[in-house]
Amino acid sequence: MTEPDAANRPVPEEDDNLAEDADPWRDYQAPGGEAPANQPPPGFKSSFNDDETNARLDDGSEMLTTMMMEAFRDYEIRAKLWLATTKVRPQARGPLLLKNLSSTPFDDLKHLARDSSWMQSSTNGEELLQQMSTKELYGEDEREEMINTLAKVTYTLRRQRNEGHKAFFARWELQIRKLNEHKVVLPAEYLGFLLINALQLSQSDIKLLMNYNQGKLTPKVVKEWTRVNEADLAWRSYETANSKKANAVMHLDELRSF
Repeated sequence: MTEPDAANRPVPEEDDNLAEDADPWRDYQAPGGEAPANQPPPGFKSSFNDDETNARLDDGSEMLTTMMMEAFRDYEIRAKLWLATTKVRPQARGPLLLKNLSSTPFDDLKHLARDSSWMQSSTNGEELLQQMSTKELYGEDEREEMINTLAKVTYTLRRQRNEGHKAFFARWELQIRKLNEHKVVLPAEYLGFLLINALQLSQSDIKLLMNYNQGKLTPKVVKEWTRVNEADLAWRSYETANSKKANAVMHLDELRSF
């Protein structure tokens, strides 16, 4: 099979006069199958290629903006990994990254190719990512993102019915990492309180937890208690759901009897 054209590769490749053992993105495959030959850096644009996604974006631009930011985060990570591992000479790294952009991202940044100082800079790859990460392009408004993350941790992040503790704690830790990135430090006891709310424990479970932890509410002890009592929590949740269903059936029968 012939090599795809250099401009269509998902990441920068070595030119004839550039020495590089291997392109760290060349063999990347998108989930679910082989990546198309003309795919841009993984995750940066592929989210917008299916009809279902485009239909969901018709109701406004907020979802589109969020998806663009999430896609850029993935692209930025892969680009930084490539910059850290490539043997391409420094002055060529930024132009190679730029050349492999497509559509709107390329149109937004192609002016850099006319900037001789950028083209000759030994840090043009990092400078390109810095420009892309501004809130005017694809980066986040840090203050808004911080507030959104705080709102998720405080109000909206909740353990779903039948969700295992590992899956839930992974979602929880993701939001805590985002808070740490914004240098938001909350007291451990308060984080433990928020974690209890997010777990949606019953009053009886909270009493058991407090007795087990001797009143401590740090996330560490809350997680430990949840893991130890995972089976009991799942069983009580099942019983509660069945009880509510039975009460609803009885109430419906009473209404029918009138």
